[in-house]
Amino acid sequence: MLTIVILFRNAGRLTRECVGILLDSLRGLYLHQRVELLLIDDASEPGSEVAPLLLPLKEASPFPVRILRFNSRQHYTRGLAHALSLAKGHVLFISHDMLAPRAYIRGLLQVAALDPSYGIVRGTSTYVDLYPQYTIEPPGGIGDSQQLNNFSDYIANRFGLAADEHDILTGDSMLISRAVIDKIGTFDPAFFGYFGDIDYGLRAQRAGFKIVCAMGAWLFHEGAGYYNTEVQRTGRPMQQVQADRMKVVSAAYLTFRQKWNLTGGPPLPPQYVSTSEVPFKALRAAPNSPPLFQPLLPEPTPDIAQWL
Repeated sequence: MLTIVILFRNAGRLTRECVGILLDSLRGLYLHQRVELLLIDDASEPGSEVAPLLLPLKEASPFPVRILRFNSRQHYTRGLAHALSLAKGHVLFISHDMLAPRAYIRGLLQVAALDPSYGIVRGTSTYVDLYPQYTIEPPGGIGDSQQLNNFSDYIANRFGLAADEHDILTGDSMLISRAVIDKIGTFDPAFFGYFGDIDYGLRAQRAGFKIVCAMGAWLFHEGAGYYNTEVQRTGRPMQQVQADRMKVVSAAYLTFRQKWNLTGGPPLPPQYVSTSEVPFKALRAAPNSPPLFQPLLPEPTPDIAQWL
């Protein structure tokens, strides 16, 4: 079973395009396992509802589509914690500002099948936080879905099933094997936004899994899609939106520091500067660790979220 998860908020155009391209890609693949889509509306603001735009796609989809709308905002980490808890098999998370060609999905699945230790597999794209070496820009841009698939096919042919192991999980899109979920559970809901993916990747590594990049699996990523939407929706300048973002990042880091500062390794910096200042290698090898397993969350009750 493969559950494909898209988490979104206040970004109707981007999300609808993301889901539409994804369904087209899935139709062009011959997948042996069952596939379902889990679309999670993270409490979009009144007037910016996204779910109604997705209902026609749900009705036309040859694959099961579930749409869950939260009453209050869960943010990235809690949203994914619920998604992993609801999924029954492997999980492929795709950000709402991404366009996933068929070769991207195929490449992730093929690389993941190469080695059972490949617990989390990501790909390359037009925008990758922390890893500029995984950023690949189409020379002429992407004008339509045919060009999207053509360039993705080109990257797949160029790199094949090459896999590059890396240190820190950047969870903008990732294929998480069922073995990882069974062993370490879900995302830690103590993180409401940032550092939830970093924490999950670190737990997976300490549990014996590798995080790898499938070099031949490429998708289009607009990058900062949520923040661009907020600028358009609220009229606030990007500088102010980014300043608020960094406050959230700093708060998330303090949660991460409190959790991982008692491992017996070197002390973590008292304040967030950059991920390069965090001794991840030492944390992976430290003699002690916070609990690796995070229990799955119960299915949300109607007072928390509704199925559409």
